Amino acid sequence: MKFNTAIAAMMTLVNEFYQKGEVSGYELHMLLTLLSPVAPHIAEELNERLGYAALYKTPWPSYDGAALIEDTIEMAIQINGKLRGRMVIETSASKEAIEEAALNNADIAKFLGAKTVKKIIVARNLVNIVAL
Repeated sequence: MKFNTAIAAMMTLVNEFYQKGEVSGYELHMLLTLLSPVAPHIAEELNERLGYAALYKTPWPSYDGAALIEDTIEMAIQINGKLRGRMVIETSASKEAIEEAALNNADIAKFLGAKTVKKIIVARNLVNIVAL
């Protein structure tokens, strides 16, 4: 029952519609289908005006799992626990490749200067460089 999360995701979708500059009837119907558990009466009314079947009879939209797989990920780079930069790297990159890319990042080089790197910690979407 996390309605705020659902509403935030729908607001993101509406913002993407604005950026696109147009919305098809089908896309609006899908938005109303997603909105129906949160605001059933207004969603049903708008859906009826679009000419679609009642939302309570409409099956829940399916998704394409392959579309959710990303090729790249943005990683934050910290030096001694302070955020100093970001980098985009392939999700298939090895730990060594991630460490090398972080050390070669232009934003990070100026913060490292003459410091000696003692340890590099790579976790999910974060690289923490311990330097003295």
